[in-house]
Amino acid sequence: MIMMLIRWILAIVLAVLLGKLVSLLKLPSILGWLLGGMILAPCGFDLLTQSWMDSAVYDSALNWMQTAVGLMLGSELVWKKLKENGKSLVITTLPQSLGTFLLSQSFLP
Repeated sequence: MIMMLIRWILAIVLAVLLGKLVSLLKLPSILGWLLGGMILAPCGFDLLTQSWMDSAVYDSALNWMQTAVGLMLGSELVWKKLKENGKSLVITTLPQSLGTFLLSQSFLP
């Protein structure tokens, strides 16, 4: 169990380093994280074994990490776009979002 935790921490560190490397190429760092996950998973170098990935501990930690990364990415993208495009982005996005919500509600039983 301890060895798997060490492997998992190592995988996270390697994924973050790949994210930094990819960002040097002027690409989003999330791309490096995804590449790291593919390389280090059972289909790659098998740093994280399938039995570990099927465990309840991994599943719980993964849910927390997905939430944290999603919040980081969402806030970065939203604020960056709002700063660049300002009012026109809000005027375009708000009616689209509200329209989609209202239309989806009208088709629910």
